[in-house]
Amino acid sequence: MKKWEIISYIANALTFAEITFLILIYLNVSSLSLFQIILLPILCVFFATIIPIGYIYFFVNKERKSNHYHLSYNIPIKNLRFKPFTVSIISYGLGLLSLFLFDAPVLIKGLMFCYLINAIMVMFITFYWKISVHTSGITGPLTVLIYKLGIFYLPLYLIVLLVGIARIKLKEHSPLQVIVGALLIILTTWLQLNFIIVPYF
Repeated sequence: MKKWEIISYIANALTFAEITFLILIYLNVSSLSLFQIILLPILCVFFATIIPIGYIYFFVNKERKSNHYHLSYNIPIKNLRFKPFTVSIISYGLGLLSLFLFDAPVLIKGLMFCYLINAIMVMFITFYWKISVHTSGITGPLTVLIYKLGIFYLPLYLIVLLVGIARIKLKEHSPLQVIVGALLIILTTWLQLNFIIVPYF
């Protein structure tokens, strides 16, 4: 596997979900009960990573067998993305409800909310245009981390640049698709954080 393929497989929305939720839980550990410290990582990883990834593997293998698609787990054929997106969106919604139920800190609930809203938005865009799910998917959690940690952590966005280059080198996206995927999610995530999540969560 070439280096750009490795970057593309490792740096995806579902991997970053798991990492970012665990970082946010660690940063809030002093305000959590022992029960929350044990339960919240399980809920976040289950709803934001395990269910979406599990369904993608099931869906891709099913399509390969039934329709003989030479389909990668990135699902490059945009009209096949609806079912995986729908399952992920439902999972994010259930995850958000569970985080409210067990009184998770604001930004942990907020990140799940951003995944839910951003996934809905990207799903509808991808019906008409192959926006980069990779750059949009990792920009959201990075934006929440930078919001939490401060502007000195803006260099974290260099990860997005690296992933964007990988997607272009692999000929999966045009530069415009990569750039729009990143900038759109930076904007929408900041708006959600400032006008919905922090005031109301």
